[in-house]
Amino acid sequence: MESTEDVLPVIQEEEDVILEEEKQIQMKRFLKDVRRASRVLSSKGASVQSTTTDSLNLEFELLRLGYTTQFLHEVVESLDPNFTLEDWVVLHLGRKEEVEPEEEVEGEEEEEEHKEEEEIVAADLIQCSDVPFERLSVAATYAVPDEHHGVYSLQHSMDGSILAIGHGDGSLAFVSTITGKLEHETRRNRLGPFAVMCIRFSPKEQHICLVGTSVGRVYAASILDAHVDELLSEHSNEINCLDFCLDGSQFATAGKDLNIRLYDTNTAKVVRKYEGYSMVSEDDSSGHAQRVFSLKFHTEIEHIMITGGWDNHLKIWDVRTPDGIQRTISGPHLCGDGLDIKGHQVLTGSWVQHNALQVWDYGEGQLIQNVPFRQTPGDQGEFLYCAQFCDNNVVMAGGSGTSSVQAINLITNELVGEIKSDKPIQALDTTIGGRMAAMGGSSSDVILSKME
Repeated sequence: MESTEDVLPVIQEEEDVILEEEKQIQMKRFLKDVRRASRVLSSKGASVQSTTTDSLNLEFELLRLGYTTQFLHEVVESLDPNFTLEDWVVLHLGRKEEVEPEEEVEGEEEEEEHKEEEEIVAADLIQCSDVPFERLSVAATYAVPDEHHGVYSLQHSMDGSILAIGHGDGSLAFVSTITGKLEHETRRNRLGPFAVMCIRFSPKEQHICLVGTSVGRVYAASILDAHVDELLSEHSNEINCLDFCLDGSQFATAGKDLNIRLYDTNTAKVVRKYEGYSMVSEDDSSGHAQRVFSLKFHTEIEHIMITGGWDNHLKIWDVRTPDGIQRTISGPHLCGDGLDIKGHQVLTGSWVQHNALQVWDYGEGQLIQNVPFRQTPGDQGEFLYCAQFCDNNVVMAGGSGTSSVQAINLITNELVGEIKSDKPIQALDTTIGGRMAAMGGSSSDVILSKME
């Protein structure tokens, strides 16, 4: 009979072999993703003339595939301590003859390889989504000129590469999230000297965003050249929020006049109008009684949207029906873009002193949990304007009580990280599951962050 001393080395050797095989599989996936990301950049005209910029672009493309910044730098360093991510750019964008050539395949073989690549990407995303976020940090800042009167709204493009910034003077800025530099901007008199209250990118035409203003006008703006066209005007309204449905065929607006309007995206014509009322009826079947500040379509159910505002009620709407309202959730007092939905959970960030950050059950309308938002001595309360779900059971929120944005783990209630501003946070948007985010408000800077 073999002794324990004889068996243990064999077991250890087998485990080492398995571990080495797993590392080789992971490295194979990584190298394949590097080639894929490099091809994407090459198709966009990337070159090795500026390796710093291109390394940021390559890193960004790999982040979109689910890798973390720490993993990217660690795996490159493990190959060669003197080998940097910029060297990867030179190798994969500049000296293509040094890259292992991929076999030419056609027909069914090509389709099979494409399917295999999608499965690899999906596996990587699942693997990375299981890794808890551990820190939130500042990646870059963008200085907002004083004449723009602060930041009222923020929204990332669909691929996360561009941040649209809406200012108090009615101007728009399009900033690269990779470099933190201005790409394009509109002239103030193009939209009029009225605050840009909300921005949403189109799922159909992803270079186009819709912009809602404080005088009830909606514009379509292009991130390619900042060209702006006026789409519609809602007389005597202040459009505080708008959003596209899942497939982008319709969008809805809401604001000061209490009404919810549903539009056809192609024609910009009203499809339905849900009236607001001066008071909430006893059966909660009426519209909003006070200004509406947040509107979100469900991310999985195309015909469902949720709205909230000053009247301490969330309204859940089915836009296929004439009456619209399906049910009401009582409690949240929203004064900004403080509403998000993910699966069967609804997140709210209320402008209240305590218990401002809450998670609700979408189906039952019941409170699931109060999420602790940290305060320090001297803070007067929480008072949140904005809140969003991120990956890995984390939420991000910000407001005027602490003049900060905090990332909080919903399972442990632990603070992942906090970014302080010198003035209230009025706008927040995340992309790539929260791995990148932007925040702004009364301060002179828009802060770009990363979470790892």
